[in-house]
Amino acid sequence: MSEDTADIVGSRGSEFKFTLSPDDPAGTTGIIKKATLKVTGQADKELPFSAHEVTLRDPNKLPAGDSLVVLSILWGPGDSDAIIDVGLVISGSAHPADPKHFIQVDDVPGFVQLFGK
Repeated sequence: MSEDTADIVGSRGSEFKFTLSPDDPAGTTGIIKKATLKVTGQADKELPFSAHEVTLRDPNKLPAGDSLVVLSILWGPGDSDAIIDVGLVISGSAHPADPKHFIQVDDVPGFVQLFGK
């Protein structure tokens, strides 16, 4: 992974929410059931989440360099791919890839690649 391939890039230590939304505005997408932050050399950390949103917030701020959020997603019939976007930025900065990346229907688990600089 790198800044060039990350789904979300932000300032090291930033706090923000990222969202999953259907690629078809009239459609639906999978529901998040678990979110785990993985950073090389550190213990896995469970993150707070709702059906379509994950929060990185103290004590689990965006680490420097590469990290990964592993998502357990429940996909239903008729769901469409999930677009990865940045929602509320609480502190620091964070922005999605341009163009925004997505998680394909039926990807289990789903992955969101992060990069802190």
